[in-house]
Amino acid sequence: MDRRGRAEPMAGIVWTGEEAWGVLRRWARAFCLLAFLGPIPGSGQGPGRDWTAYAYPATFEHLSVEQGLSQSTVRSILQDRKGFLWFGTESGLNRYDGLHFRTFHSQKGTPHGLGGDWILCLLEDHRGLIWVGTRNGGLSYVDPETNEVVTFPPTSEPGGLPSATINALTEDPQGNIWIATETHGLCLLPATWNPGSPLRFQWVSAYDSPQSPPAGRVNALCVDHRGTLWIGSKGHGLGRLVEHRKEFAAFEYFSFDPKHPETSCPIFFSVLKEDRFGMLWLGAHNGLWRFDPGSGRFTCCHTQPAREDIAKYRVISLAQSPSGAMWIVSDGGGLYKALPRQHGEELPRLLHYTHDPRNPGSLSSNAGDFVFEDRSGVLWVSTFQTGLNKLVLNPGRPLEG
Repeated sequence: MDRRGRAEPMAGIVWTGEEAWGVLRRWARAFCLLAFLGPIPGSGQGPGRDWTAYAYPATFEHLSVEQGLSQSTVRSILQDRKGFLWFGTESGLNRYDGLHFRTFHSQKGTPHGLGGDWILCLLEDHRGLIWVGTRNGGLSYVDPETNEVVTFPPTSEPGGLPSATINALTEDPQGNIWIATETHGLCLLPATWNPGSPLRFQWVSAYDSPQSPPAGRVNALCVDHRGTLWIGSKGHGLGRLVEHRKEFAAFEYFSFDPKHPETSCPIFFSVLKEDRFGMLWLGAHNGLWRFDPGSGRFTCCHTQPAREDIAKYRVISLAQSPSGAMWIVSDGGGLYKALPRQHGEELPRLLHYTHDPRNPGSLSSNAGDFVFEDRSGVLWVSTFQTGLNKLVLNPGRPLEG
């Protein structure tokens, strides 16, 4: 293309202006599709390459309602097996193809809409269904093949969903879906259920024992690389499932010890994530914690200078990168990156990214909500009432680590 923007002819080919622009438009569409779907298999640019480490200083693009997002606070992010991104907001579910948003909303009086518009969590199960946990609207799923929405409102009927608010969802290796509720502890959707057949939830009921499942709020769920379920609840701390038979479950708990506050479970945490060494990371009301399942020891992470210590902030979202880094979002402290470590016991080194009102390419706010790295290595950070931050791929000076 010359300096005036006209396409230059290839050898032996002469294009008119209209033909040239047609070719350019087709190339542009192909480029956008490839960029969204990620690296070409066998190209040597697979997900193990830390693409997000290329921008320094980090430069973010911003997407919000002006670009088609249904609402500016995103509570959960998921990428499905076909590459579509799903954003759960406080006003509807959005599916993003790299160019356009499609929105799903609740439809009162009809079973064909979401149970509620305030979305708290998302899960893609082994069938490819997208499960949607809501605040005060129960549980729904979307079939991406047909865009059909099926909703399960809360009910006191046997086999029904006992709670209106769903805090977390996860699937174990057997295909069971575990449901963390706000008011009734744990529920289970058995792997034997199939779409179109009657659905019966199993409420994992509490009983009088130190190993009992929580009776009330469950904040966090995680299935580790061994297939073990871990839960987080305010009353019990961190729990490891040690026995499960239908509606019976027993847990080993690691609870807060006031005599050892720096080496025992934090009082409250809302997110759990396993790293590649089998260590569990906890996002707590008082910062970032790590737990070693082998020793049963908790470690509170600190950063310098003290006035910016991550322990001052509530950590509410974590994302493990294929590179070994861990991305951390806090409420008030912005975004952190824990650099890859050589072994599990090594203390993490953290880089810090914050909002700078003088820099339009900085994080849009320090009040983070969710962090997610997609399969092409693009980082997505949602911030309270300011939409999505997408980390721009920049082949400039490499980021440390």
